[in-house]
Amino acid sequence: MVLANRSISLPCAALLGLLRACNMLEFVFTRDELKAARQRIDQLAIGDGEADGVRFAIEAIETAVIAAAMSADV
Repeated sequence: MVLANRSISLPCAALLGLLRACNMLEFVFTRDELKAARQRIDQLAIGDGEADGVRFAIEAIETAVIAAAMSADV
């Protein structure tokens, strides 16, 4: 669906954005498909404030996990 340049549903677009933000696209697409998939997902996300929010939330979670792990080592 993504690589066929057809329209996709909002839940599918949200899932793809989440996979992109988590750097997990390689688990969904083959190595040959990755570049085209990333470009298409980026096109879908242009101007999408929700995708930016997901990316921000994931970065905040990663930062909190790293901080917790570092403080546990002390």
